[in-house]
Amino acid sequence: MPVHGRLAVVLVLVVVAPYLDAAIVWLFKLLVDDVLAPRNFAAFPRLAVLYVGLTVALGLLRVWSTYLTAYIGEHFLNRLRVRVFAHVQTLSLGFFDRRRLGDTLSRLTGDISQIEGLVLSGVTRLVPSAVTIAVYTGMLSYLNRQLALVALASPSAACSPS
Repeated sequence: MPVHGRLAVVLVLVVVAPYLDAAIVWLFKLLVDDVLAPRNFAAFPRLAVLYVGLTVALGLLRVWSTYLTAYIGEHFLNRLRVRVFAHVQTLSLGFFDRRRLGDTLSRLTGDISQIEGLVLSGVTRLVPSAVTIAVYTGMLSYLNRQLALVALASPSAACSPS
């Protein structure tokens, strides 16, 4: 499968995972509202099976997503390193005479390490976090709009200068 296809699969998995997380949280709501509060344990086996199924599905989804994300990131970095090396090979000897070798090597390895940190850590955590916030905000709004408004307004009120 080409890298673009794997990237599309990762994006789908990243969007689906928060929904599975939200479904698991919703099962706990059902457990409390439909089983524990009324002391009616007839629905408990069905909720337990759903919980186990969703947990296993979420675990498999996260393993697959982590694997594909690592593959895409390492493939990107390999291509970047090859391109940088090819560019360095085209530079004149005068370029290397004017600069200290340690500075050049430090810049090459340091800059690629910084890009690696951004690609493998920054971007791969930003998208799932944004989707998770959107899913939980929607779920909270569905359950109780007034509580959602209070919850969403609270951080901005706490951050404003007094």
